[in-house]
Amino acid sequence: MSEAYKNVEAIAAEAALYRKELDESRKEVHELHKEVANLKELIQSVSVGPPTTSPSTQVSSPGRSWASIVSQSSLASSNTRAARTGLGLPAVVLDLRSAREDTQTLVDDLAQTRKRICTALQDDTTTADVDIVGVKPTSRSTVKIFVDSEESVANLRQATHWLDSLPRAKLQGEQWFPIKLNDVKKESVFEASGAQREDFARSFQDENDV
Repeated sequence: MSEAYKNVEAIAAEAALYRKELDESRKEVHELHKEVANLKELIQSVSVGPPTTSPSTQVSSPGRSWASIVSQSSLASSNTRAARTGLGLPAVVLDLRSAREDTQTLVDDLAQTRKRICTALQDDTTTADVDIVGVKPTSRSTVKIFVDSEESVANLRQATHWLDSLPRAKLQGEQWFPIKLNDVKKESVFEASGAQREDFARSFQDENDV
């Protein structure tokens, strides 16, 4: 099989992958729209309630624990997690802003990018089992590398020797999603000194099954 045919085949595979990701991204947007609608209903239901007592007889609330707040706020987080899971495309992102010029030009040659990464992975037994499903630039300075499983993602992050094949390219950190918790007692999270309680993370996980 000629090199030109292999390149055409790789480009066709990347195009199919891009179309799949686009379709799944549309599904994610649809899920997010549903999530917004659900949140609006939740806000309205909270806003419409029994009249409060007069200021002279009103008793201040002791506050709810952070665990109860998170449990009641699980609607948004579960939808978001489901949308991300629905993509089914585990990936890592390469940052090429500080990379050498010859590395940055790989954005224009996806077949060569994939070949170089695969070769580097196969040269070490710790990453030989990682299957590169596809490579797609997300901008002129970032490239997304799709793999077969979350285990492969973890492997790529732990064994970074393969980055030597892409001089001065960097691996972006894992994406995280902040959450905001209202009406939570400060002492449930922080010590009197202002330091976070040592048992906070474990209690959070235990009470919310995460």
